[in-house]
Amino acid sequence: DGNKQMVHGSVWVMNTRAVTVLLDNAAAYSIDRKVGYGDLAVQVAVDTHFGAHRNISFPWSEFGCTIYDNTGNTTVSQARSQPEPECIDWFHKVPAEDMAALHEIVKRRGPCRRSRDDLLQLCGPSGT
Repeated sequence: DGNKQMVHGSVWVMNTRAVTVLLDNAAAYSIDRKVGYGDLAVQVAVDTHFGAHRNISFPWSEFGCTIYDNTGNTTVSQARSQPEPECIDWFHKVPAEDMAALHEIVKRRGPCRRSRDDLLQLCGPSGT
């Protein structure tokens, strides 16, 4: 259907201080000259800057219900095996050739029927 739009991408929630730290580290470690994925270049820059104390000096938490396969080889099969794929917040990684199949799996059941409180308990912050 040409009238429907899909949005792809990762969502990170951060405060102003975090954005400043990421920007400063990106510039200091010249990530614009790195080859490869930008998110990994930022992580390497931050880890290099803070060293072994990164988790204390610059902590982060993951949240949300996720399917995470950095190779992208099993993302769709994992989604198919989920009892409630419509309640998954994000999928990583989805190759272009698998996006249509993934959208069909998720939209087939309609919107997630769990309450916000239930989802937060099921998939809330998972560490620092």
